[in-house]
Amino acid sequence: MEKSAEELNLSFLLEHEREMILSVLQKDEKLRKREEKRIRKLKNELVEIRRKGSRRPQEVGERQCARCLKGLGLIFDRGELCEECLQRVCSDCRVIPPKGKQWKCSICAKVSELKVVTGEWFLEERSKRFDQGAVLSSDVVKQSIMSSPAEIPHRKSPAPGDTIHTPERPDTSKSGRSAVRNLVDGAKRKGKGSLNSMMSMYSETGDYGNADVSGELLLNISYSYKTGALNVLVKECRNLATGDERKQRTDAYVKAYLLPDKSRQSKRKTSIKTNTINPVFNENLRYVISHSQLETRTLQLSVWHHDRFGHNSFLGEVELTFDSWEFDTNMEEWYSLQPKVSCVMDSTLQYKGELTVVLKYIPAEKNLMLPLDQVQVKKGFLKGKKTSIKLPKGGMVELLVKEAKNLTAVKSGGTSDPFVKGYLLPDNSKSTKHKTAVLRRTVNPQWNHTFTYCGLQAGDLNNVCLELTVWDKEALASNVFLGGVRLNGGTGQSYGNEVDWMDSYGEEQRLWQRMIDNPEVPQECKLMLRSSMCKHNT
Repeated sequence: MEKSAEELNLSFLLEHEREMILSVLQKDEKLRKREEKRIRKLKNELVEIRRKGSRRPQEVGERQCARCLKGLGLIFDRGELCEECLQRVCSDCRVIPPKGKQWKCSICAKVSELKVVTGEWFLEERSKRFDQGAVLSSDVVKQSIMSSPAEIPHRKSPAPGDTIHTPERPDTSKSGRSAVRNLVDGAKRKGKGSLNSMMSMYSETGDYGNADVSGELLLNISYSYKTGALNVLVKECRNLATGDERKQRTDAYVKAYLLPDKSRQSKRKTSIKTNTINPVFNENLRYVISHSQLETRTLQLSVWHHDRFGHNSFLGEVELTFDSWEFDTNMEEWYSLQPKVSCVMDSTLQYKGELTVVLKYIPAEKNLMLPLDQVQVKKGFLKGKKTSIKLPKGGMVELLVKEAKNLTAVKSGGTSDPFVKGYLLPDNSKSTKHKTAVLRRTVNPQWNHTFTYCGLQAGDLNNVCLELTVWDKEALASNVFLGGVRLNGGTGQSYGNEVDWMDSYGEEQRLWQRMIDNPEVPQECKLMLRSSMCKHNT
């Protein structure tokens, strides 16, 4: 379907036919949701296997298995190289396929298994042959049904003077239909991942400490499969804290975000109820979002005191996840308001997607004079240079940021606007800062952008760290962290000082070591993104 973004003319369907088709599409969406959970579980298993195989610093002359870190001998039990990753592994970490083909190490075997059970091999082959711009046909049909009128049986031409009654459409206002189109545009998203935000940040200034948190919030939450909308009915609050102690007054309102999207598009607010600690709202906050995408979101509802001439005061919050929510039971429920939790980094392992990079080190003796078309550095460095440039003394590290897959979608419609930012630590100034372009509306971006770091001596490579972080670009709010990697020796020290960021492990550490051991040879690797840039505990 080449023009999948176009709607189909389904106005000939009768109402009961429309209902029947929508029920089938609903079952299809539930099956897709179940499959996405299964795939996410498998990829988290792979993350855990990679973590267990993280390599401790290797002493001079020491030989160890790249997977279980078991010591290897020089003659007996010396291990063998895996043909896939070229890492030396012991006999216990080899996996022989059922059909008796060439063995693989435990991680390469798990990757191969994932490609089969998740269908990734099929997606890779399809992407090579066909354009990936098309969206799911089921979403096109759903959009077409929701935006077209039903067929009226036994139509007849109106007589002169008769009033023409147009059939009533489903609840799809202009804004609703626009949101549905956004949903369809983002339906091609592959990996969903855990979407809990790394930090809970508010989009407006406020006072979080002046009011004690107390009270409850009454909600009625439902989901309409017919319109693809989450309806949050904010009914009332009771026993709220006093927002303004001096005036003994509380002017309350409720604000909502569908995390991790903290943009204006995700923000919803009730009206302000003045001078009461038991405000009654009875207001519906509505989000148009697919059910499969909704299960990866967190609904954050916070209660505030509105101060006309100062900062609004925080009165409490509730966060609800929908990964196991039962929408069939449409019930009202009281939720106790909770205090603001301190911003703590989530250091647990989560599948956040993959980043593919190519790393190369050019030694100092090969880096004396290069033509401009063979090196990419910052524009300011090239200013006034014509045919060639004399680079700073020392070697050069070139990093090609190729692509990422299965990034977290933080915007409505299941997309993000990702870019990559890089620093060469310990220097985190602008001189080592590099950024790729921002690619719009995708969770599988392809940048093919080169970062270049000059003036490095051979001894520097064991003391510096190449830190890469992936972000979602927000126009009117703080950018959202999507994941990151660190490439270094994993020694925990930089120039004799203990530092948190020299904590590479697993594939990160092995890629850096391969670059050092093989100068001038590009080393390509697909790296699992960290869910946090906190120090990794080995």
